[in-house]
This record gives sequence, C-alpha cells and structure tokens, in this order.
Amino acid sequence: MRKLWVVAKDAYLQTVKSLSFVILLLLPIIIGAVIAVISFFAAASAMNTNRDVALIGESAHYEEIQKIIGDNWKLNTEITTQEEAEKSLREDDISGYYQINESDGNVQIRFINRNDSPDMSQTKIQSELHDLERRESAKSLGLTEEEIAQIDKSDWNIETVTKTYGPEGEESTVDLSRKYIGLGIAYVVVFGMFMFITNYASIIATNIAQEKGTHIMEILLSCSSPMTQFFGKILGVSLAIFTQIAIYSIVGVITILTFPFDNLPLPEGVSIPSLGGFTGLIIPAVFMFIIGCFTYIVLAAMFGSFVSKAEDAQKAMTPMMIPLIAGFYIGMFSLNSPQALFVKVTSFIPFFTPFIMPFRIAGGTASQVEVWLSILGMVLFAVLVLFLSMKIYKKSVLDYDDSSLFAKVRRALWG
Repeated sequence: MRKLWVVAKDAYLQTVKSLSFVILLLLPIIIGAVIAVISFFAAASAMNTNRDVALIGESAHYEEIQKIIGDNWKLNTEITTQEEAEKSLREDDISGYYQINESDGNVQIRFINRNDSPDMSQTKIQSELHDLERRESAKSLGLTEEEIAQIDKSDWNIETVTKTYGPEGEESTVDLSRKYIGLGIAYVVVFGMFMFITNYASIIATNIAQEKGTHIMEILLSCSSPMTQFFGKILGVSLAIFTQIAIYSIVGVITILTFPFDNLPLPEGVSIPSLGGFTGLIIPAVFMFIIGCFTYIVLAAMFGSFVSKAEDAQKAMTPMMIPLIAGFYIGMFSLNSPQALFVKVTSFIPFFTPFIMPFRIAGGTASQVEVWLSILGMVLFAVLVLFLSMKIYKKSVLDYDDSSLFAKVRRALWG
C-alpha cells in the first residue's frame, strides 16, 4: 500500500505541475470572471442609463397619452415646449421626447431620440395607444361602456399550447425555464467531462510512454509490481481531477457569496438558489462524470503502455478518441433532438452514455429506470475495461516490439 501511495504521489505532482493542468485550471476561471464582470457592468450601465422622456404638444386626449407614456418611462413634466425638449435632448438630459399633433380628430405621435440613446422599444406604448384609439372611436359612435368592453373581449387571438410528453408517452407539464436551465447544467457537465478526459487521458498516456521510452519504467518495476504502477498512476491522476474540481467548487462558493447576482439581468423566476432543485439531474450526472472519466483514463493508461515514445502517445490513443469524440457530438445532437431513436439507443452504450444521457434527463425524455440502468451499464463496463486494461498493461508495459496495436493487444490477452 505504501508503494501505491508513493507512485500516486509522484503521478499527482507530475500532473499538477504540468502546463496543461495549469491552463485547464485557469482558463475556465478567467473566462467565467470576464463574462461575469462584463455582465455586471453591462447590467449596471443599463440600470444607470438615462431613460427620461418628455411629452409636448396638445390633444384632447393629452392626459390619457401622458399616463400611458408615464407608466412606461420616467416622464419629465417640466418640459412643455419643443425648444425646451430639443435643448434637453441635445444636452443629453432626456433620452427622447414625444410630440403630439392632432388634426381633425386624428392624433399623430412622433418619438424623437438621440442616435446614442438606449434601446427604447415602442411596442407596448403603441399597443396601449391603439387600445385608447379604439375605445375613443367606439365612444364617438355612441357605444356604451358595456358595449366597448364587449368589443375589447372579442379580439381574435391565436393561443399557442405546447404539450410535453414523458418517456412513456404520458402527457406532462414541464416548466420551460427549468428545462432550459437543466439543459444548461447538462451542457456544462458534458463539456467539462470532455475537456477533463482529453486533458488527463493525454497526461497519463504521455507519462507512461515517456517512462517506458527512457527505460525508467524498468527501474520502477524492479521496485514495485506493474499493478502497483498501474493503479498508482490512475489514483494520482484521479486526485488531480478532484483537486481541480475542489478548486472550482471553492471559487464557485466564494463567487455565489460575494458576487452581486441581484444586479444581473437573469430571466424572471431564475436565481442561483433555484439551481438546487435539479438534484434529479445533478446526482446522475455526477455519477456519469466520475465513471466516464475513470473509464477513459484507465483506457488511456492501457494505450500509453503500447508505445515507448511520448510523441506516439496521442497516436496510440486514437482507438479511444474516436468513441470519445463521437459520443460528444452525439450528445450535442441530442441537445436539440432528445426524442430521436438514434439518441435513445446510443444513450445506453457505455462509451456514449455520459455524453448523451444528461441531455435526455434534462429534456425529460428518460425515465428513472432508464437513467439508473444506463449508470449500471457504465459501472459494469468500467469493471470490464479495468480488468482487461490490467491484464494488457501488465504484459505490454515492458514490451518494446514495434508490431501493430492489434497484435500487441492479442499478444497481451492470449499470449
């Protein structure tokens, strides 16, 4: 056991001191910090932007129009003439002004603003003015308030009803905002897992190939068994992964506790604490993340033992990278088509499960039975991969033959 921890410590230190570890560790933090700072200042700028307006002109409906505009923007009632409005606009005291012109009962309203004024959509005001105009027209025709109210209710509208069906075809009600947050969580988990696997698999394979090429492996194996080296390196790399996750967790907690999220323009009903309601997605996704990373790192250790040059490690890992990349892209496809038969079938293939099933869970297209069956399949597959990799590593780590990869695997398994 002591030798195992010595090997694990050496593999851990080699990993955390590597440039790729530092880059993978810092890059997401830097990107996240930049996005957060930009979002914060953009939100603060939007809150502090001048949105004062003025209303000038004369109309029999001036008070009604004034109320509509005042309900949408901050109305400066001290400005009453066009000269005052133009002066205030030029000096950036207001973002724009409304000019009323009424002729023969027809009301025309112009909105004059600066080219550098903030975006001020007139859609809501236009709709309210249209309702006002319709009510006034109805009054001019001698209609009573009850008749006008009846006309207001008689609008012909298209109501869109979107139905969601569960994995068994049953109708279910899904909060779309929660669904999109869930898909966002799944995307972060899947993309993070892909980055972790590609980085750490490369590190462990290159490390083993380098030690084998410089014949350091022969010295190491004279002091400990191949299995001690095998499990020690996997343990060391796994500890490096948990170190990175721990650092991200600490940074995340500090960010949540200190960052003024109240100033961010989050969608209505969405807040950081609400993410705690996604345990049905997060718990299975964490299991898939751990098992998926473990499986691919074990495979990388095995493939790294086939070559004796560090530069050949990437080429040796090609059989592993093909299903890894394929799984990732199928996962991206399932983001938009979680109901596709191809997605459902491939989500049960252990190589692809950790990249596809999180999206199916987030989209509500996978039952609990399907989720845990897929995790069970991943566990059984990981055990099989570990058993085969142990057997192959033990035979191939000191094999310097230049034969093909297939020949080395066959020789390691069947002698």
